[in-house]
Amino acid sequence: MKKTIAILLVLAISLASVFAATDATLNLTTTVADQLDSKIVSGSTVPATPADFQTTSAQANQVFTADTLSADFSYAYMTNKTSAPSVTFTADALKSGANVLKYSVAVAGGAATTVDADGTAINLGLTDAAVNSGLRVIGKAFTVSIDSADYAAAPAGTYAADIKVEVSAN
Repeated sequence: MKKTIAILLVLAISLASVFAATDATLNLTTTVADQLDSKIVSGSTVPATPADFQTTSAQANQVFTADTLSADFSYAYMTNKTSAPSVTFTADALKSGANVLKYSVAVAGGAATTVDADGTAINLGLTDAAVNSGLRVIGKAFTVSIDSADYAAAPAGTYAADIKVEVSAN
């Protein structure tokens, strides 16, 4: 009898563990890193997609000559930030020593800005309405031109200037 009770107890305990309810949970997490990159590229075609942006080389230098006094560029930034970045676009004077050769920067869809002093602000007119939509590219085309009469009137020398774009986001 004791053996029968012992066997029944063992069976009851084993069956209870076989038919016991269990819960299983799989917790998933990930972190999407902030991305913010910008570049000036040659030509008036703004990179339209992240793939275009990544495969387009940045323009480092532009040499103007008496025959080539105008060049087209595009500025673009790529980001996945949840707020629109702040973009500051400035142009320095084209100088050779104390001599200044003025030039203009015309943003697509806007008026040209004459640059004859360092730190001249240029309004790119960028609109980033796609915040919270993941990785995106925002940009604008612009043209840099030197007036042929100003070029002809400039004293001999090697003139240099920088066009700077600073982009930052919170």
